Parts: sequence; C-alpha cells; structure tokens
Amino acid sequence: MTDARIARYAALQSITEIGVGSLVHGLRIPLGGHLLTLNQGVLLTFAVRPSADPSTDARRRGMFVATSVSFVTALLKFLSPAGARAMPALGISLQGLFYSAGLAVFGLNVVGAVVGFVLLSFWAFLHPIVFAYLVFGQTFFAAVVKLWTELATKLGLPVELGVWILLGAVALKAIVAAGLAVFAWRADEAREARYFARIGEWARKGSTAAHRRADAPAAKPLSPALGATKDLLRPIFLVSLALTVGFVLFAGREGWGALAYLAKTVAIAWLIFFAVRAFPKKWAEKVQARFPALAETAAAVRREQSRLE
Repeated sequence: MTDARIARYAALQSITEIGVGSLVHGLRIPLGGHLLTLNQGVLLTFAVRPSADPSTDARRRGMFVATSVSFVTALLKFLSPAGARAMPALGISLQGLFYSAGLAVFGLNVVGAVVGFVLLSFWAFLHPIVFAYLVFGQTFFAAVVKLWTELATKLGLPVELGVWILLGAVALKAIVAAGLAVFAWRADEAREARYFARIGEWARKGSTAAHRRADAPAAKPLSPALGATKDLLRPIFLVSLALTVGFVLFAGREGWGALAYLAKTVAIAWLIFFAVRAFPKKWAEKVQARFPALAETAAAVRREQSRLE
C-alpha cells in the first residue's frame, strides 16, 4: 500500500511540475516557483496523512513516504527529455527532506506537518540567495545593502525597513504554508479530490500550451555550451552583474581589479549554467540500475501518470 501511495503522489507531483510549471513559465506568473513549492507541500501532506498515529513506526513511515515521493519525482525530472533538470530536481529533493525534518522532530501529526511544510516553503527563498552567493560572492550582498541604504536615505525611509520587508515576506509565506498544511491534514477525500481536479485543470492547460510550443516551428535545440552562454544574457543576471561590478568600482578598486572580478563572476556563472544543462541523464539511469526498487517505483509512477492523464 505504501508503494502504491508513493507512485500515486509522485505521479501527481510530476504532472503538476510539467503542466502547471509550463503554465507558470509560459504566462510568466510572478512568484510561480513559490506556488509550485506550496503545491508540493500540499501533496506531501495528503500522502503522509493516512499513516497518522502516535507510534514511532508511523513517524518513520511518514518520513519515508515524504522523501520517497520527492526523490522519485526528482528522478523523473532528471530523466525528462528537455529543459533544465538538475536544479529543479535538487529543489524537489531538498524540499522533501525539509518536510520530513518536521515529521522527525514533532511526529506524524498536524504539528509535524505544519512545521515540515513551513520548512519546505523556505527553500524558494534560500535558492536565489545560495545561487547569488556562489556566483557573485559576498560582493553582491554588500552591493544590495549599499544600494538600499542610499535609496532609503533619499526617500526618507528607515534603513531597517528593508529587513522588515524581507522578514515579512518570509513570515507571510510561512503563514500561508501553515494554513495549507492544516487544510491538507484535515481535508476529507472529497476536498482532496476537488483540489486535484482543480490542479489537473491547470496542468492540462499548461500541457496544452507546452504542446503548442513544441509543435510550432522552432530553432534547433541549443547545446549545453550555447545554452549556458544564452543564460548569461538573461536580464536578471545582467542587472545583478552590473550592480556588483558597479559596487566594486564604487568601492575604489582599480579598473583591472573590477575587470578581474567581472571575468571570474562570468566564468563561475557560465560553469554553473553549463552544469545544470549538461547534467547527464545517464547518471539518473545508473541510479535506477543501482536501486531496482526505485526503478520499479518510477515505472509505477509512469503508469499512474498515463492513467491520470
């Protein structure tokens, strides 16, 4: 029964990631990644809820279901034929671990689900921070602080307001996550079915849009190297790069120092973009070969996907 639940909810999350993800990215919905994060939390709560009882075995079973659903979904993401695979799969896996941490500490109950859901919701905030630190280093954060300090001073705002805005955004999402955790934990089968029906509608719209884009005449798929180079031209990266290089110059470094920082940052960013695009599917296939039970579960998920679609 546990394997069947893992297959069912991993299939549902995979369909969501493909369909709703395509809709979010196609329509450029703001904060779309946060919506997908919250949806994963709802799915995991639905998945672990029937095992709820105070025993230690039930706690371990709930943790196993949450991590297995997330890992199988991540594996299927690795095996997807196109698009970025490594970073989304890493995020899905880590979010499953964060959710399981709440169950490990507080048990398989509504409190454990709420804490796990809240911890899971933090990854969408941590991901850009970690990425910015890897690419730009401490200079990026110093530049942001400097820019905000000057802007707040000119507008007559307290500098501390920036920190409160950030903490407020995190707290607001935590409240939403906690509310959704309680909803999912207490929802009966009819409410769960209605939730999946609504998500299914969004997924079908996203899948239809994705198929239309796939059927339209398109340029030849870019190689990982060319794709990484194209990623360097994204507006968000260029703005961040200009901000940090400007701060380096403003801090009094000579032109050669700023040029060296620019070259290092672009090289690091290109290598990360290349690694994300070039992550070989063979590695995921080797994982399946090494763990036959995982491969069987992934196959069951694909069958469940076909049935649900």
